[in-house]
Amino acid sequence: MHAAKLLSLLSLLSHLSACKPHLTPAPKPLSAPPAKGVDRCPEVFVPAGTFLRGSPAGVGEKDEVPQRRLWLDNFYLDKHEVTTAQYAACTTTKACSAHHLQGDEGAGKAYSPNRYCNWRPGKGDAQPLNCVSWTQADFYCRWVGKRLPTEAEWEKAARGTDGRRFPWGNKRPNCKRAIMLWGGVGGCKRDSTFTVGSLTKGDSPYGAKDMAGNVYEWVNDWYNAKYYATAPAFNPQGPKSGQQRLVRGGSWYNYGNYLRAAYRTRLPKGETRMIHVGFRCARDGPKATSRPTSLPTLLKEDLTIDPDDRP
Repeated sequence: MHAAKLLSLLSLLSHLSACKPHLTPAPKPLSAPPAKGVDRCPEVFVPAGTFLRGSPAGVGEKDEVPQRRLWLDNFYLDKHEVTTAQYAACTTTKACSAHHLQGDEGAGKAYSPNRYCNWRPGKGDAQPLNCVSWTQADFYCRWVGKRLPTEAEWEKAARGTDGRRFPWGNKRPNCKRAIMLWGGVGGCKRDSTFTVGSLTKGDSPYGAKDMAGNVYEWVNDWYNAKYYATAPAFNPQGPKSGQQRLVRGGSWYNYGNYLRAAYRTRLPKGETRMIHVGFRCARDGPKATSRPTSLPTLLKEDLTIDPDDRP
């Protein structure tokens, strides 16, 4: 093994070992989680300020417009997706449910084991947890004293402040940047997810890993195709109710267009589970010392793209 690859592997193992939770006495199953977090996983800090959300008319999907500048307060986001080992620490205390984690379950469909679900012997502790429902993801994040990110937080953490199409910029996705469908086979021809944080060329501007590909990620918001037009400019929390929850980021089972940072996908609420859906957690940061009283919808620089960074 080359020295560089060995160092990269050791760094990854060290990074993942930091995610071993400092276990506290087990909370009551499916009751209010402890107020303080029990995981020690690395996070990225996303500082307060504006960012460009959505896509220009005619560029993305209809539910990605209008493109607007929004303000978000400081927050932290897990550096990588929640792994099977992290979730196992919660099930060990009998706080989190392992219900149907070995099989995907669509709305109204019966349970069926699925070899692509990572909650299975031999899959490895550092694989992203998939085949997990929004309810399970939400409870786990609260159990560690965090929460699911809002859709706006997720998008800012993925693309930064300049409206780039992907976490790394505007160049098209490939298997050096994202774990994706390639040559007709998922997972860059491995037909599976990758260990979290395996690729470095696809990092977001804040250092978050796998924000494009590997697994879609549940966010807290309900889905509404027209929400962007009426959302508040400061810290939007999503619609108050709905029939579908949002997932973001694309997966190992998607081509490049679905990996765009602005792309929105929704799934039925409740216990929907899929082989290409996982999650990561967020938490509030320190309170911002100041913020503007109003925001322009777009800035002049928002309307231009660096010609050297086109797809």
